[in-house]
Amino acid sequence: MLRLRCMLCSLSPKLGFAALSSAAEQCFKVDKEALKELRSRTGYSYVNCRKALCQFGNDKLEEAEKWLKQMAEKEGWNRATKLKSRVTRQGLVSAIAEGHRAALVRVYCETDFVARGKRFKDLVILSFLTRLWKLESLHLIDGTPASKVLRDLITEIGENIVVPPVTLIASQPEINLWSYAHPPNIAKNVYMGTFASVVGLEGKSKVGFPLEKLGRQLCQQIIGMKYVYFVLTNCVTQVDEKETQLLRQSFMLNPSQTVYDYINEHSIKVISFYRIELGEGSNTSMNNSA
Repeated sequence: MLRLRCMLCSLSPKLGFAALSSAAEQCFKVDKEALKELRSRTGYSYVNCRKALCQFGNDKLEEAEKWLKQMAEKEGWNRATKLKSRVTRQGLVSAIAEGHRAALVRVYCETDFVARGKRFKDLVILSFLTRLWKLESLHLIDGTPASKVLRDLITEIGENIVVPPVTLIASQPEINLWSYAHPPNIAKNVYMGTFASVVGLEGKSKVGFPLEKLGRQLCQQIIGMKYVYFVLTNCVTQVDEKETQLLRQSFMLNPSQTVYDYINEHSIKVISFYRIELGEGSNTSMNNSA
């Protein structure tokens, strides 16, 4: 099993420090309904929406919206730069596995409210859909740079967003990778939650049990029964609820047997696994022994 690490380089937006035109400060009275509508359309701050209406008028929302987007692109209002030092304790951890490839990623923000929002989850999915390789140079289907999506989201929601190093996993052809996250939130084959795990399995169930379901069960075990280390061994001790070695642990779905007993019934071998948790360092245990 080969484990790779990849830094998402240069994701922090590089924004300028130009000020918006002060002429907009001296303008007619802005209509509250027009201001509310422009804010709803763009997601930008009331201050900047007011400046746009001052420049174009209450009845020219399309022109104001276009100007706001142009200024956001050009200036960014220095939002990401100003927010860069703010603490990010909330967010999501995510996992995806497709055959012999898998990835685990954390994306942090400041509040749980933002972490539960669709735009933030879309950013997590974006990380996977662009295959986690050099996001700065990759583009979406519509030609938008991935780094711009991050910058625009920071500008829109007004919170710092951090994408730490991503873990990429590749396996040999005989090993299948499976992933899961808890509490589960699934979109476009990406699992998102507070905990995430990936497990590598070798073999096929001799009783015809779906390997995908078996992999998901073991991922749940890895998430729920926090472990310290992993050793492949046939010497299994009596079930102990405090056991920290994966194969010796009581199997969550049938506490009367160990994890080793369960996978042995299916003629399956656990080759490796990986677990990450929001806000904490990751634990990993890899073993390529037969």
